[in-house]
Amino acid sequence: GGLGNNFGGLGNNFGGLGNNFGGLGNNFGGLGNNNNNNNNNNNSNNNNSNNVVKEKETHSNIKLPTLSVTSKIPSLFSSTKTVPKIIKKLNSFIENLDTISEEELQIIQSLKDCFIKRKSEPEYPIPSGCFNLFEKLLVGNVLPIDKIFPVLDLFRILVLHPTANQYFTSDKISIIDTLFDTLFSNDNKPPVACLWLFSRVISNMFSHRFGRKVLLNKTYFPKVIDIIINGLGSNTKQFKHTAATLSYNCCVFIRDEEDQMEILTAVIQSLNEPEKYNDESKFTLLMCLGRILFKNEEAIEIADALELQLDPFLNSEINKVKNAANEIKLLIETPVTL
Repeated sequence: GGLGNNFGGLGNNFGGLGNNFGGLGNNFGGLGNNNNNNNNNNNSNNNNSNNVVKEKETHSNIKLPTLSVTSKIPSLFSSTKTVPKIIKKLNSFIENLDTISEEELQIIQSLKDCFIKRKSEPEYPIPSGCFNLFEKLLVGNVLPIDKIFPVLDLFRILVLHPTANQYFTSDKISIIDTLFDTLFSNDNKPPVACLWLFSRVISNMFSHRFGRKVLLNKTYFPKVIDIIINGLGSNTKQFKHTAATLSYNCCVFIRDEEDQMEILTAVIQSLNEPEKYNDESKFTLLMCLGRILFKNEEAIEIADALELQLDPFLNSEINKVKNAANEIKLLIETPVTL
């Protein structure tokens, strides 16, 4: 356009030639407008492209196939393969006790059949007198504390049944209270097997809404945190893995932000010492971390403040560990919202 005016001015000096140049100037001016229009269109297209990229780069749109951050399925210790051995061990402890009747021994044998087939019949009919027998064996002073571990191992399976889950988190929550206080008291030194087996009972209580509601309330959640901290700090791999799983189950259902931050701190401190955990525990802790970081700016800031170290997991030879770490890195680097 400007070029056209210059040529137009030149046309005034040279007469008719100027008109031709003036016309040429107009043509150049038109061409200039076309170029401007093309540039505007290109800019518009670029802006649209940028907007598309930005829309994809949020927590709502990124793909996290490993972390499964929206799943509502807890991780459970549901294996029944060792039930015959467990019952054999328990019978060796109680079959000669005067305080245990023949009827009670029969209840244990009936449970053996129920537990073995629970995969095909998860809501099996619970033998009559079963709940009272477990109360007796766990907190009735029938067995010394160092011999209740087979009872706890059977108890972890029993609480997967919705009726048992509801019973032991409502009518008989006192049993759980007593076990908490007995096993995690500073005055007692129970075998570590009792600690991680009881922790699996608590973790399995997340299988139903009755247990979740109780364990996440303000009365019991501090006790759950105690289990997690004790377990993650333990030298026993079963206890570490159980504590990691319990952390994950809490994160699946927890809503209180303050409680989330307690779990987050414990998990990051553990992940920053990867040499202390086996691959399965590492993966479970990463899964837990991903749940907390998803759509949570405060949690991402805390992870940064605690200097979360992801490199050992990003370089892992275990694919699921590496994949989980890469997705967590993506969560950290991606805006929660636009």
